[in-house]
Amino acid sequence: MQETFHVTSIKGNPQQLTSALYLQVSIISQALIFVTRSRSFSYIERPGFLLASAFVAAQLIATLIAVYVKWNYAGIQGIGWGWAGVIWLFTLITYIPLDILKFLTRYILSGNIWNNFLRNKV
Repeated sequence: MQETFHVTSIKGNPQQLTSALYLQVSIISQALIFVTRSRSFSYIERPGFLLASAFVAAQLIATLIAVYVKWNYAGIQGIGWGWAGVIWLFTLITYIPLDILKFLTRYILSGNIWNNFLRNKV
C-alpha cells in the first residue's frame, strides 16, 4: 500500500489508525443511506438535493477531521491527504457490491428463495 499510494505507515500509531477507521466508518455508513433508499442501483437513481448536500457536508467535515485534527482526549491524530484518498478509494470500491447484497437480501426475505429451494430439493 505504501509503495503504490506513496503514504507513510500508520501501523504502529493507534491514534492514526483510529482516525482512519473513523473516516472509513463515517463514509460507508452514510453512503449506505443511498443504497437503502433506492429501488434500483443506487448509483443510477439520483438522490434528493438535501440528502446529497448533507452527505457532502458531513463527509467534508469528517475528512478534514481525519486529515488534520489531533485530539488526545478522542484518541485521534491526523492521517494526511494520502491516507484519506486511499480510504475514499477503498470505500468507493466496497460501495459497489452493496447494491448486489441489497437485491440478494430482498430476494431472500421475499420468500421466493425458500419456495424454490423446497420445490427443487433432491
